[in-house]
Amino acid sequence: MNSMMRRTLRWQPACLWGPGTCLIAIFVLLSGCEDPDGAQSTSELILSIDKDDQVEQVEDDNKKINPAPKVSPTGPWPKAVSTGRTYDFGRMRLHAPDKKHEFTISNEGEALLELTTGKSTCQCTSFSLDRNQIAPGESATVTVQWKAAKENPAFRHGATVQTNDPDNTEMTYLITGIVESSIITKPAEKWSVGNLNGNTPGVIQTTMFSRIIPDLRIETISAETESTTVEYVPMKESDLNLNNALSGWNFNITVRPDFPVGELNDTLTVTFRDGKADDVLIPVSARRIGDLRFMPMRGTRFDERKRLISLGQFPASKGHESDLLLLVNQEEFDKEFKILEIESDPNFIEVAIEPLGNSAGTVTRYRMTIGVPPKGLRSERSSTNPGIIRCVTNHPTESEIVILVTFNAF
Repeated sequence: MNSMMRRTLRWQPACLWGPGTCLIAIFVLLSGCEDPDGAQSTSELILSIDKDDQVEQVEDDNKKINPAPKVSPTGPWPKAVSTGRTYDFGRMRLHAPDKKHEFTISNEGEALLELTTGKSTCQCTSFSLDRNQIAPGESATVTVQWKAAKENPAFRHGATVQTNDPDNTEMTYLITGIVESSIITKPAEKWSVGNLNGNTPGVIQTTMFSRIIPDLRIETISAETESTTVEYVPMKESDLNLNNALSGWNFNITVRPDFPVGELNDTLTVTFRDGKADDVLIPVSARRIGDLRFMPMRGTRFDERKRLISLGQFPASKGHESDLLLLVNQEEFDKEFKILEIESDPNFIEVAIEPLGNSAGTVTRYRMTIGVPPKGLRSERSSTNPGIIRCVTNHPTESEIVILVTFNAF
């Protein structure tokens, strides 16, 4: 083994966690080296490293395995010359096949040029030499490979080669570029239409484009509910330039106010022609306020989205009540608003309603009082098992009101 010439040196750490310990397996491949029987040789070194000192000790052990070549104090010396040390991969698709680039190191000096691999700036960059010694007039190849594992708008990583050239003992090689999804949507995470009032639909304008695919063509768009409809047209040249995009689409999302009062959570599924991109799932949300709206009055805790009122904790012997402001839209309802029937669970929850002030335009105001009477009945209802109030009304669009109640009567 001592007489063999090292042709290639590669190392890659693999971490196996134990209690407080990281086992780093470093594999060193000596290619182009043969034992007396003509077989290639591979050596393996196992290091035990405390996980708290992982980074520092990996660097120390890297130096032990790949020591810097010694520089001759008197000469003659080699001269390391490289054809560029930076390469830009440009824009890459997230999770695309690995990219690699080869640099060349030549020896324009008078002595043997010795090379060893130094440190890499991140685990997503692999780094190798095809030989470790270069005679005068010859050259070696440095291969840097990049894995597009996560989005990065401006990655810049590299690795070093250590030499015995006194004027160039360490040579740094850099790769740069951009990693992003092949499909970009704006807004990015959810397309929210917002609040819907009365019979007015909700509308939002959105975009979808690619900076990687030059001819992004939509095959189908489907929604999970019938309330959501979509219109789309190709982005104009000015819009493409504004987003630095190669192709894309403008969307007009409409949500009709025909879903029950409360939240609508829909999903659009977009498929593309020719399989040039994976399907894209886009959440679409809207909230229908309806003609009856509840708001908390002073001292009342109320979740308007869930229509859940919290009466808090109180002695069962004293009871407790809270007030809600009920706004009734009577734009298309010319009768006096009434609650015709009330059903509650547990049945001791009481509900009362009374007019509050004068009407403001087409909106009438009421005070709704919800409470547990001081009857000494101990009971608890939490958010996982709330009490329920159901009110039958004479309103044409909301004939039933459901309100959830939490409390702890001790």
